[in-house]
Amino acid sequence: MDEPEKKPTINWGSLFSFGLFLLFVVGRPLINMLGGLLNGAGIAISLSSLVPYIVGGVILLAGLAITVRALGGASQRPLPTYAPLPVQRAEANLAKAPTFEPVISPTAVAVGVVGLAALALLAALVLR
Repeated sequence: MDEPEKKPTINWGSLFSFGLFLLFVVGRPLINMLGGLLNGAGIAISLSSLVPYIVGGVILLAGLAITVRALGGASQRPLPTYAPLPVQRAEANLAKAPTFEPVISPTAVAVGVVGLAALALLAALVLR
């Protein structure tokens, strides 16, 4: 039997990742150009005031992309099936609880903390 051909679809995750990559690469010149255009139009705007709006817009676009992807693919996924776990009543079969064995000895931790405090004190004296 011939399998039905799959229609090529757009991978929105890859497209969004590529857009973010481009934003990081050409973001600064793009924002400077946008600021110059807005300042030329009589709208005084600075880079520091644009950053929160850009970050918020990227977050909203990511949320929208995730929501659309989840709603679009929700009907295509099979429902999970759960098998009941076997009931074990005998407690003799249970393994012993693991014990805590420290990887670093308490002496080494104490020496490290005292050494860090000594370095901080030395740095405070030198930088004063």
